[in-house]
Amino acid sequence: MTTLDKQFQHHDANPNYFGADTLEWDQYHQFRPSYPRELFEIIFAYHKQNGNEWSLAADFGSGPGTIAPNLLERFQKVHGSDLNERQINLGKSALQEKFGKDRVEMHVGAAGSCDWIKDGSADIFTSAEAVQWFDSDLWIEEASKKLKPGGTLAFWYYSPNCTIISHPEAAFYCNKLFSILFESVWSSEGFPRGPVEAHALKLRNIGIDSTKFHKEVRQFWQLPENVAGVNGLGENPPSSFSLVKDCPERIAKDAKVIDQECKESNSCFLQRSSWTTKELLHYIESLGMPMDVLYKHKEYESTMDSLHQIVGGEKGTFTVGWWLSLVMATRT
Repeated sequence: MTTLDKQFQHHDANPNYFGADTLEWDQYHQFRPSYPRELFEIIFAYHKQNGNEWSLAADFGSGPGTIAPNLLERFQKVHGSDLNERQINLGKSALQEKFGKDRVEMHVGAAGSCDWIKDGSADIFTSAEAVQWFDSDLWIEEASKKLKPGGTLAFWYYSPNCTIISHPEAAFYCNKLFSILFESVWSSEGFPRGPVEAHALKLRNIGIDSTKFHKEVRQFWQLPENVAGVNGLGENPPSSFSLVKDCPERIAKDAKVIDQECKESNSCFLQRSSWTTKELLHYIESLGMPMDVLYKHKEYESTMDSLHQIVGGEKGTFTVGWWLSLVMATRT
């Protein structure tokens, strides 16, 4: 086993693993960004062009069914699944009360095995900010079995480390907070390699079997250039990209690749406004990071002081943004 393999070895006791019961899920949902309607319009337009059947959507790593209401705007029924039983139970109760038991089913289970869906019966397979935790090859193979011909595979991922886009001079210090944590976690706690590769390569490491899927589309929404940092990841050096630079990209040769540049220097596709440093720290905590590592770090106080000087103190507000990657393909 190489040093890098050891560094990224997976173990269920990892405090950053999202199956952990210790994660504050209410905080997770409160401080995560919401997906713009435009994102679903893009997915639905793609599906309409290639499959155009709207009976059954299957969502994986769904938590409490975060995107189920969006899917139910167009699909007659949604199956959600997740390994976290608590989240599934919460979602099942709320969603079935609102939309009806005949339209929503929630299941506890791994993404690569979904016996609750008949082969060739699903119209779309989705995963929002979760595919990096799966055995993606196994999940995509399962999708090839469960999807109808013309069915859509769609998954997307945003960077865990947001950055400040309204005050470009503050971005360095915001990025520094994530650098402290990620470097500490990767070196001392161990971390699954899959999520790090997905982050550093913006999902380019996840390939789709071209014998079973075609019409692959990959769309990237970038951070503003003046805050993007190393490789556009919103990071300070050393970047996570250096840890996985030898990992191959697995984009189909005929894939349509769309790079969506920010039209303005202080805005991006996925963002939240009116945050203070208190909300920023709550967001970081929602990642499952060991916050004591951050608070005890020798550069933490000076980094926070610099941030406060730029944004107007502890009550000063700012806008944060994330880059986002979307991948879609059609079952042959």
